[in-house]
Amino acid sequence: MQLGHNRKMTGAQCLADMLKGYGVTHVFHVPAVLRTTFAEMERRTDIKRLHVHGEKAAAYMADGYARAARRPSSAATSAPAVNAAAKLTP
Repeated sequence: MQLGHNRKMTGAQCLADMLKGYGVTHVFHVPAVLRTTFAEMERRTDIKRLHVHGEKAAAYMADGYARAARRPSSAATSAPAVNAAAKLTP
């Protein structure tokens, strides 16, 4: 999508367009995270949302999907969950 110089868009619209531009087809997330953003994503793209029980599971599932499918995926989590999944916390 071409954006005009003065076109305004919300953060949710920007994120949806960026994920689509990177070729993301699946987003793994806890349902309580970023509700408005995911509603906008569903309106603007064909990206599939997968609800998971916990943020750490979302991070692992996104990583596994990306490796198996050899394409980008995304996990919507908080920073502590990503650190735990990356084994950066004790």
